[in-house]
Amino acid sequence: MRRRDFLKTAGAVGVLGLWPGGLVRGRAVAEDLGPMKDPVAEFRKRAGRAKLEHPTGLGRADYLDVIRGVVEFFRRFQNEHGAIIDPYTEGERQYSTPAYALCGAVLLQQRELQDSWLRESTLKAFDWALSSLVEGRAADNHGDFFTVKLMLAMPLLKPFARSEQWTRWEKLARNLDPERSYRDILRYKRVPAR
Repeated sequence: MRRRDFLKTAGAVGVLGLWPGGLVRGRAVAEDLGPMKDPVAEFRKRAGRAKLEHPTGLGRADYLDVIRGVVEFFRRFQNEHGAIIDPYTEGERQYSTPAYALCGAVLLQQRELQDSWLRESTLKAFDWALSSLVEGRAADNHGDFFTVKLMLAMPLLKPFARSEQWTRWEKLARNLDPERSYRDILRYKRVPAR
């Protein structure tokens, strides 16, 4: 495999990280969004009415097939902690781990892939990514891109997590400090003089 092929597949994971929430039927993904609950519900309502000018012809099963392929491909690059490691730079890159965790969570929730490795692999990836985000050590300082993927994955993983694991995740999520986790903090930016 060439680096370009690896990066192209990694890009697909990033893009797919935005899609799986829409693939989860019969579930309120936006159950506990606080003040964002109504705007998210309105967006989802409008998005559901949107029509593509030229339909792709792809259905839900097609997207799940792509997600399954992504998870099966990247699984071999997961280290013992749960991080997805770039085989060329030999380090975790950007938001590959939370994207992997979200893809795995969708497959688990949809019962699309029943292999025994999927549950453990997905939970390890989620645990690593959430801990990294909260502790301010997100790969390549890309914590800004972790949150959406992790918060979409978290409710999907609840039925698969052990009780103590879920309690730990809830505590971590509540202790998320944007100033430690994100790199783009407005108050630290220089404002040009006028």
